[in-house]
Amino acid sequence: MRSLLRFAIVFTSCAAMTAVAQNGPGPFAKTYCVKVEFGKEGEYFKLMTDVSKPMVQVLADNGEFSFRFLLHAAEPHGVDAPCDYILAYFYPGFPLDQKTTMSPIEASAKAHITMKWDDFTTKRDQLSKLRKSEVWRLESQIGAGEPGNYARLDYMKVQPEHNAEWLKMEKETFKPAHQARIDLGVRRGWILNTLMLPGGSSLPYNAVAINIFKDWAAVGEPQKSEEAFKKAHAGQDMNAALAKASKLRDIVSSELYEIVEVVRPHSTTASRQ
Repeated sequence: MRSLLRFAIVFTSCAAMTAVAQNGPGPFAKTYCVKVEFGKEGEYFKLMTDVSKPMVQVLADNGEFSFRFLLHAAEPHGVDAPCDYILAYFYPGFPLDQKTTMSPIEASAKAHITMKWDDFTTKRDQLSKLRKSEVWRLESQIGAGEPGNYARLDYMKVQPEHNAEWLKMEKETFKPAHQARIDLGVRRGWILNTLMLPGGSSLPYNAVAINIFKDWAAVGEPQKSEEAFKKAHAGQDMNAALAKASKLRDIVSSELYEIVEVVRPHSTTASRQ
């Protein structure tokens, strides 16, 4: 049931994540992909805002995670879209064992929610279905995201023999270029995650790069890629870098989401009681 509360999140500074007590190597994120019944998105979002968010705020203030993001699908959107909403919980270390965390009933009571927990889960399950959950390791991050920003999720497949070289290239070549884009005002943030669970060679992707834009219009504006690359790596060839990257990984799909809600601890000194 605790897992159900969490499905009821890549995007702030790493400093905010380390403010919560460490519980292992990390940071990590756990994401939940949700499909909502046709025509029920407004009702589902209201349930998340009125009931889920106050309960999740209690859990955040109890130090059980660093922050939660609620993402709403922008493109693709509709019946065939992979997810209508993604809920992403970020942790300073490996996600806590849910048997040791505050129960949803206790969180509901502390949040002064009048709806009973069983009624909440029944209503939620009438409106939506959990399609999948995943555990990610946060490899690198710059910038931040807030409600109203848009996040483009570029899912990638990296072959095991190329993983170390690909990760090195992302951090040493492309991260500075993304920072230059932020400095130029065309991006708000960049996050790189690798998939920890589930695993296996049959999966369609095993990494995701998240690019954060100020708003909808910024997604379609010129991205100043060459200018940013030259600023980050004077004298180097951007096309050669892109060609090398294409040999190390494939971008299998891109999805665009709006950040519609962020829950963070009220106090940066929050710790588990």
